[in-house]
Amino acid sequence: DNLVVVLNKTDLVRFSESSLTDVDLATGKVLSASVKNAQGIDRIQTELLRLLGKTHDEVPFTARARHVDSLRTCLDQMHQASSNLENEVGAELVAEELKAAHISLGEIVGETTADDLLGRIFSEFCIGK
Repeated sequence: DNLVVVLNKTDLVRFSESSLTDVDLATGKVLSASVKNAQGIDRIQTELLRLLGKTHDEVPFTARARHVDSLRTCLDQMHQASSNLENEVGAELVAEELKAAHISLGEIVGETTADDLLGRIFSEFCIGK
């Protein structure tokens, strides 16, 4: 009941349960998806939440404001990198945007030093004199 087989890249190949001889389908679910086309992702998410005993309505999202800001910055940088790539601006500019996106994520996962973080926190608050 806890086994979920996820078949990706269904945009390239048509999968069928009968083609899965190495997987005991009686013990789990088979879900097909195409990450490239964003098909089947909702079904996978729903199934994983079901296994955890949750629903979409029960999953809270909590984050510090600076983490949300870092995620937004990262997303903007990724969009800029994608735009640079599509417009053939230059690999070095694509790389710079990707590096900046990586740094933005590093602020969330702790790759930023404590001094960097303290500097940012204190720059965002007014401390009376």
